[in-house]
Amino acid sequence: MTVDLEKEIVELRSTIQSKAAEETRLRAAADQVVADLKAKGINPLVDKDAYEQVDSAYKPADALRDEVSELRSRLDATMRRVGEKADEEERKGSRTREARSIAEALLRSAELKALRDSKVLEMSQARVEMAPVEVATRDAARELLRLRATVTNAAGSGGGVIWSDRLENLIVPMPERRVRLLDVITIGETDSDTVEFVRETTRTHAAAPTPYGTAAPEASYGYTKDSTSVKRIPHHVPATKGALMDSGQLKTLLETSLVKGLRLEAERQALVGDGTGENLRGILQTVGIGAQALGSDTRFDAVHKAITNVRINYEDEPSVIGMHPTDFESVVLEKDANGNYVHGRSAEDIRTIWGLTPVVSTLFTPGNPLVGDYSQYVMWMRTGISVAASDSHADFFLKGLVALLAEFRAAATLLQPKAFCQLTGF
Repeated sequence: MTVDLEKEIVELRSTIQSKAAEETRLRAAADQVVADLKAKGINPLVDKDAYEQVDSAYKPADALRDEVSELRSRLDATMRRVGEKADEEERKGSRTREARSIAEALLRSAELKALRDSKVLEMSQARVEMAPVEVATRDAARELLRLRATVTNAAGSGGGVIWSDRLENLIVPMPERRVRLLDVITIGETDSDTVEFVRETTRTHAAAPTPYGTAAPEASYGYTKDSTSVKRIPHHVPATKGALMDSGQLKTLLETSLVKGLRLEAERQALVGDGTGENLRGILQTVGIGAQALGSDTRFDAVHKAITNVRINYEDEPSVIGMHPTDFESVVLEKDANGNYVHGRSAEDIRTIWGLTPVVSTLFTPGNPLVGDYSQYVMWMRTGISVAASDSHADFFLKGLVALLAEFRAAATLLQPKAFCQLTGF
């Protein structure tokens, strides 16, 4: 059996190499179509026939990209069966990202130890004040925000990492969406309360063969200065003094409620924050994003036209399509005139749509998938995540309750709006 599997691996690698090479050739030919149209002074975003020509030129390459993605998934599965997956990942230089429980940082902190040693948690009328403790540095906070949604508490996955105590101490969490968007945007750092950057607004190349004695063609590049400010994102949760004494309860409160809440709000701000007051400006609230109506097209064709919009406008490749679960279902279940599934694969096998990675979340509005290069949205971490405790909130002192406050500070912006195109009527 092992010999058969090894033979299958060799055949899959050969097929992938061949199809990837063909995809590269077809994509280069499509790029040339765009270049030829622009050389003739034709703007594909304005000229409908030119747009259709460009869209059709890229489709064969994108179909191959989907096929290559599926073949690579099969290759990974086959290699896991013969114990070679780890070696393959090491050769690729990839590293498995592991997260350390942020609760451990608080549980080991001198501030919490001093609070517990003071015995005030055992006194019904004693005041509780604990200075903020940095439970995650900026580097660690970046990784916590970007913790992949595919990590679970199953053995061999995320067990004992972030959500290991989820069901302890009679706390059963309410269902809520998984955090997915943070894993595809760029998360960096800043040491200032204001982040300034320069956005390119015009790019007209003019390079052309020119004889000596003749003036060189003049290119045109335009830039505009922009900035964004750091915002504070906090929230708190009521806890009893007993919860602060009990490591298991404290860990559950921190990891299940506070940190998950910070990640959910960071993700929401990244997509729909309106930029007013203390809100960050999200992708959908940034002027300049492209639009593509479904119209009479199939959903697959409409998605491809949105990809084409980004390619022409942004002059680079989109990487992700964000969509509501009902839209993803519509794509999976779409049939042709003969009643056959257009995609031809089950939902579990759909790793890409025209080469784009689907990010499926209820954060997206039904009927409005968003195609784009999500790395163009940057969130700069100003601080790590800090946690503080106090009973100086409302009537918590009288009730014997303590407020656990978690927060971080960050700035964010979409560097290039042309990198996105939103579908409508989907």
